[in-house]
Amino acid sequence: MNVINAMSKGVLGIILVFFIALTTIIHGLVLVKLWAWFITPYFGLPAITVPVAIGLSLILGMLCTGSDDLKTETKIATILTNSNLNSLITLFVGWIVTFFLG
Repeated sequence: MNVINAMSKGVLGIILVFFIALTTIIHGLVLVKLWAWFITPYFGLPAITVPVAIGLSLILGMLCTGSDDLKTETKIATILTNSNLNSLITLFVGWIVTFFLG
């Protein structure tokens, strides 16, 4: 029984790492697009690459979010799902705003 529990925790860990990586990449892609829409044309700064955007996203996430007590895998999964959903909603709203720019 302990072997099955250890294996299921291992699989859960691999899935968790996958979703954390996916969330990080999604944040980077969204930031690249928002940067191209709003920062580059209006502030004259160069476009950024996905790795740079991921780095910026990680830095901003570290500076702007508190450290919640993550005790269960369910809570972690909920946070990752909400984070991805928030990124996609932000991208959608940013896309709509581009129609109102000169």
